[in-house]
Amino acid sequence: MKPLPTLLRLLGALSCVWVEAQNVAFQSGSDGRDGALHPTSSVEIPLPDDGILRYSTVRIPPLVTVTFTRNPANTPVYLLVQGDVEIHGTISVNGEVGTGLRGGRGGPGGFDGGLPGIAGSLPGDGLGPGAGRGSPLNTSVGRGVFGNVFSQADRRQTDGEDYGTPLLTPLFGGSGGGGLPGFGGGGGGGALLIASNTRITNSPGSSITALGAFGFGSSPNWGSGGAIRLVAPEISGEGLISVTGPGGNANAGRIRCDLIERRFFGLRFNPVNAVSASEAFMVAMPANLPTLRLVRVAGVDVPLAAPAGFTVTLPFNAPAVQEIVLEAAGFSAEVLVDLRLTPGGGAALPLITGSIPNFAPTPARLTLQAGFPPNTPVTVEAWTR
Repeated sequence: MKPLPTLLRLLGALSCVWVEAQNVAFQSGSDGRDGALHPTSSVEIPLPDDGILRYSTVRIPPLVTVTFTRNPANTPVYLLVQGDVEIHGTISVNGEVGTGLRGGRGGPGGFDGGLPGIAGSLPGDGLGPGAGRGSPLNTSVGRGVFGNVFSQADRRQTDGEDYGTPLLTPLFGGSGGGGLPGFGGGGGGGALLIASNTRITNSPGSSITALGAFGFGSSPNWGSGGAIRLVAPEISGEGLISVTGPGGNANAGRIRCDLIERRFFGLRFNPVNAVSASEAFMVAMPANLPTLRLVRVAGVDVPLAAPAGFTVTLPFNAPAVQEIVLEAAGFSAEVLVDLRLTPGGGAALPLITGSIPNFAPTPARLTLQAGFPPNTPVTVEAWTR
């Protein structure tokens, strides 16, 4: 099974409400507390700590672009709307281009690119479950991957692996590209949910994008495309929905559309093979999903609102081997986990694997031992398998 990022694994059955489309009105979960989103010029919206924005209506005019500022936990963007969503401009959660000093930041809910190799230091791996690996050779490019994979003829050992499920529940973004000498990896595209009680219209000439970014310069150490999920009784228009990376289909993300009325469903998708659609799963944010989280890393308690990758730095005199505590809740199963440590410079350490018996209703914990390089920022990530 392909890995899913930090929070959880979704299998076929979800503890959520499945509805008969013709009998039950869909509810996005918005109470309209944030008012109407009707910008007259391009705007960057700060995300609240949980990433949830609750609007009454949304209307994005032509030539207007809406972007979002990442919150401390780097959650996805959840746009929950009581009434109509009309997009005539652009909504973007794209990743950022890498630079000569750092990897590109992922879009909200996406993962960062790897650090460049500077002054003889080794380039860093990207972040995320499909991260590209860093390489000291510009000819060995580490490309981030999410929903689609490179052809075997084009694949390199430094490329990432595909992950996740087409259902996009849980919602998470694309992975970062690996660093190269003097070139930071591209950030992965972010993750965006738009849910409306009534309809979502993406007009001709408009776009919703979660694009992966280029690495710095001309080297193709790209971040992967991210994730876009639309949920409404009616989804219409001929606008563009795009989750490509710079590699096109090869390192694209995922698109999911859940709707009831298909007569006006004429959107353009890039790429087409990244899309899944259904009338059966009319739930914006399922409740009581199972979770996997980091509890403690090298003696440091991990806040509940910490990002998926938690970074710590050991002092020189600290023991190299440290404990990492993980907690699983709500799985009702044996939870297989992968733990990865990625130093700021150089390759990620070998995966550490384990399992957490989480059959009881209460959370279960697992303590693993991991070796940390001293005086180096190390990002710790965990996924289910």
